Amino acid sequence: MLNLKIKILFSPSNSKFIIMSETLDATTTGTKRPGFLTVLCILTFIGSGLGILSGVLGLIGTSFLPFFTTEGTMIVQVIALVASLLCLFGAVKMWGLYKQGFTFYLLGALLSIAGSVVAAVTIGSYVQETMASMSGMEGMDASLSAAMNASATAAVTAAAWMGVVWAVVVNGLFIILYAVNRKHLTR
Repeated sequence: MLNLKIKILFSPSNSKFIIMSETLDATTTGTKRPGFLTVLCILTFIGSGLGILSGVLGLIGTSFLPFFTTEGTMIVQVIALVASLLCLFGAVKMWGLYKQGFTFYLLGALLSIAGSVVAAVTIGSYVQETMASMSGMEGMDASLSAAMNASATAAVTAAAWMGVVWAVVVNGLFIILYAVNRKHLTR
C-alpha cells in the first residue's frame, strides 16, 4: 500500500509556496520484522513444508500399501498433515507480523504433539499384534518366541515414545521462542 504525503510550506522571506511530496510505502512506515523472528519463520517454513510432504506421501503410501496400514495409520497421517498446515499458515501470518499467526502456530504445534502420542500408541499395539501372530511359527521354541516378542515390542515402543519426547521438546522450544517474539507482532 502506498501513501502519498504532501507538505505545503510558505516561505515569508521570498513570499513563495513550497510544495513537497513524499511517497511512503509499507517498508518505510510499518514495523520492521526482527531478524530472529525471520529466522524462526524460515525454519518453520522448512519444517512445515517437509511435514506436509511427509503427510501427503504417507497418505499415498497407506492407500497403496494396505498390508502395512493399521487402523490408526491414516489418522496419524491426517493429524500430521493438518498440524503442518496450521504451523505453516501461522508462520506465514507471523511473517506479516499478524498476532493471530501465533495462535495458528500454537494449535498446529499442540496437534503435532498429540499426533505423536497417537502414533506411539498405534505403533506399539501394531508391533505387539504382529509379534503375537509370529509366536506359533514352526520350529520356534515358545520361550524364544516370547523373549523376541517382548524385546521387539519394547524396542519399537521405546523408539516411538522417544519420538513423542522429541516432538514435545522441539515444538515446546519453538512455542517459547515465538512467544518471546510475540511483542513484535503488531497487526
